[in-house]
Amino acid sequence: MLQMTMSEALFGTVHVIDIPLTVTPEAGSKQIGSMQGTAVAVPEADPSIFSLVFTLVFTEGKYNGSTLAVLSRNPLSEKTRELPILGGTEVFRFARGYAITSTYFRYDPKIGLGIYEYDLYILPY
Repeated sequence: MLQMTMSEALFGTVHVIDIPLTVTPEAGSKQIGSMQGTAVAVPEADPSIFSLVFTLVFTEGKYNGSTLAVLSRNPLSEKTRELPILGGTEVFRFARGYAITSTYFRYDPKIGLGIYEYDLYILPY
């Protein structure tokens, strides 16, 4: 019998992300884009650590067609996390900044749902 810890079982698990980006976390909130990318489990001693590479793709209003790129370690067990914004396109071309994220509703793998809040702080070019 093979015995593995949760960290060993999750290590290297890749999740492909294509998540609606909405104005508020409530059901029926207006969708303004999507979060597209990958999350890779790199749990070491903490099974909640993921390496994130994603793009926020905006599809509404004055930001329609613009994107923001993020690459970061994201320890979900921490109440709030800071993720760097590395750049963007269109309105956000050459942008730099950071996102403060927190868990609004903890991810439940049984129902495939997790809701996360992102507050963006951006210095446009």
